[in-house]
Amino acid sequence: MVGHSLGGLQALWLTRVDVRITAAVSSCGFGLLHTLVRDGINHGFAMYVPGILEVCDLDALVAALAPRAFLLTAGETDPLFPIDGVRDIVEKAQVAYAQEGVSERFGAILFSAGHSFPDDVKAEAYGFLNHWLT
Repeated sequence: MVGHSLGGLQALWLTRVDVRITAAVSSCGFGLLHTLVRDGINHGFAMYVPGILEVCDLDALVAALAPRAFLLTAGETDPLFPIDGVRDIVEKAQVAYAQEGVSERFGAILFSAGHSFPDDVKAEAYGFLNHWLT
């Protein structure tokens, strides 16, 4: 599965709840919800899941994907998802995947642009999927 923006968030949700998804890519799809709250960003459907922050933030959802293959990409200047929250997600996922002994199945591409899915990032994402699905 691959998705960009809202599709990237849906890639996270679906991968978390449907074990048939064995490899996924999320492009500019999410960040930590508490950074969205902190910065007054009311964009993003995850913000409207009642009580979600009482249970977890999105870093816990990504970490729980291990051992399935998951790649996230994010623009460092994306105004919708503060990059510090995305970096926190990456760090927690790296720890979780390492604890499962499958570090190679998690990847992150942080690129110097905004809310986009540049061609070179797409090429890496498709290569990631090709690697884990063949």
